[in-house]
Amino acid sequence: MTGYVIKRSETDYVIGCDAQGNGGYNVVPKEVDPCNAYTLEEVEAYLAEHPDMLLDLEAIESEKARLAEITSLKAYLSSTDYIYPKCLELGLDVNIEYADTVAQRKAARARIQELEAEHDR
Repeated sequence: MTGYVIKRSETDYVIGCDAQGNGGYNVVPKEVDPCNAYTLEEVEAYLAEHPDMLLDLEAIESEKARLAEITSLKAYLSSTDYIYPKCLELGLDVNIEYADTVAQRKAARARIQELEAEHDR
């Protein structure tokens, strides 16, 4: 047995993951899946010898949610970029013509910075 391990419950592990919790092989009791290559006892013995290989599932899910939110916010910014050249071409004040969008974009950028700062801590 090699790789990282995620403990989802007392009777459910994912073994052989990468450091971000991707991939891997699910190990459950033999009564649930008699075809498992490993037993729960073997997984627990591996973790006893290699405690540094146990990943924090909550931290992984939190990081995935953080990255998904950043991606969504950046997609929003990208989808509203058009307002600036449009206003420039038409000689309009973007802060008047698209006041709500400008405010939402400002909030999105602030949230992205906040989420990125969380990662740096």
